[in-house]
Amino acid sequence: MRARHALPVVLLLALTGCQGGGSSGSAGSSAPLVVATGSPTVPLGDAKPRPTTAGTLDASQLASREREAILARRTVRIDARTSTGVSTTSVLRVGTQVEASVTTKGAVTTRIVILKGVPYLNPGKVVHGKHWLRLDGPAADATMDSLKVQLDLIQRQFDPEVMVDGLRGIQATAKPGPTVDGVPTVAYTYRLTDRQLVAALPAAARAKLGPGLTGVTTVTTEYLDAAWLPHREVQVTTTASGRRTTVTRTFTRWGSPVVITAPPASDVTTSLS
Repeated sequence: MRARHALPVVLLLALTGCQGGGSSGSAGSSAPLVVATGSPTVPLGDAKPRPTTAGTLDASQLASREREAILARRTVRIDARTSTGVSTTSVLRVGTQVEASVTTKGAVTTRIVILKGVPYLNPGKVVHGKHWLRLDGPAADATMDSLKVQLDLIQRQFDPEVMVDGLRGIQATAKPGPTVDGVPTVAYTYRLTDRQLVAALPAAARAKLGPGLTGVTTVTTEYLDAAWLPHREVQVTTTASGRRTTVTRTFTRWGSPVVITAPPASDVTTSLS
């Protein structure tokens, strides 16, 4: 679920209007998003190591243990807020594929649906009389190509199978965490440099996005329960100029049913040109 380890918020949120002004036109109706309440518990076997409140752990091991816990639950709701006022609500279903419905509110409201491997983007404005772009075909121009690269990164952000990428050899420091929604947590903190961030990008994205990471660092603190499930994450991204952006993510409703629906075909286009 975490290529966010590899992609700081300064780039990840660029697609959703965090870095720019608003757009004209109607955003249309969003794809249905339904999350049931309640979350079943998953017993933690005695043989599985538990988070400790002191010492260090290789961040790749940390990510691997989270991945196992996430795949055991498969569904989650994530509410994120940035220090710049952007908020995002996501519901996810993970397994052989990652499926998601994401709504981001900032300078504009954007929506992303990923279903059966097909990504759709509602950019907050009408394109050719449609509210949604389907982004699984060949890019027709440079703008579409850029959108496809960023949508691919967002899909990687939610994919538990790529959580370990780029984290080997990076030490996460443990300390006691707060109680989050009634659950005691352990806090693990680690730092990534610009070189580590670029190395963790997919090879196809490095030429496009790598220059934007020069001088960027991220410090991430994850708050995990005894089963290694994240309940909160705080990521501070600092640019080369010293500008800081903080994203706080809250994870709830682990294991609850979700419904993620594709936008109507009549409201979908495949080109910006």
